[in-house]
Amino acid sequence: MTVTTATEPTFAIADVAERTGVSAHALRYYERIGLLDVGRQGSGHRRYTDSDVGRVVFITRLRATAMPIREIQRYFALVALGPSTAGAACPAGSPPSRGAIPAP
Repeated sequence: MTVTTATEPTFAIADVAERTGVSAHALRYYERIGLLDVGRQGSGHRRYTDSDVGRVVFITRLRATAMPIREIQRYFALVALGPSTAGAACPAGSPPSRGAIPAP
């Protein structure tokens, strides 16, 4: 968790839920399981940046492909480790992709 002090615009959880169609409950769940790292105000309220909203949209698109949450977690973990993990993204028995999915 980071405390939000930047001057860039931020959004409350209700605003993000409305903009993305993802419930506030799901947003809190995504944060709890490590898919999101949302900043907080001094009062503890979540404040989402444009980057956070983009990541929520990306997660939503991955979910729309029927990708399980565990695989989405794995994907983001591999992205965080960098390009050296490019071959690790394919589960055993899966054909390699024709192109990499860019990180949000």
